[in-house]
Amino acid sequence: MDTNEIIEQIRQRKPQLMGKVTDEVAKRLLFACFAEIRASLDSCEEGKVPVKGLGVFVIRQAPANDKVGARRVIRFNPMKGATKGQA
Repeated sequence: MDTNEIIEQIRQRKPQLMGKVTDEVAKRLLFACFAEIRASLDSCEEGKVPVKGLGVFVIRQAPANDKVGARRVIRFNPMKGATKGQA
């Protein structure tokens, strides 16, 4: 799913939310939101990063083994009902 698809789905499901916002402004806002989520994930070594309306990212350090070295693992737990098109 790319940003254009996300914006189009929002326009279809919640037209009053988008109002007169242009696609370019909506795209820049969406990228800014994604960048903030990414910055929160990057700044967390281990623990939970909740994102309201989306779910919780769980970050842990996985120990090294015979096949791979130590690494950072990020798991995502979607919020209940997130697949129902809620915004």
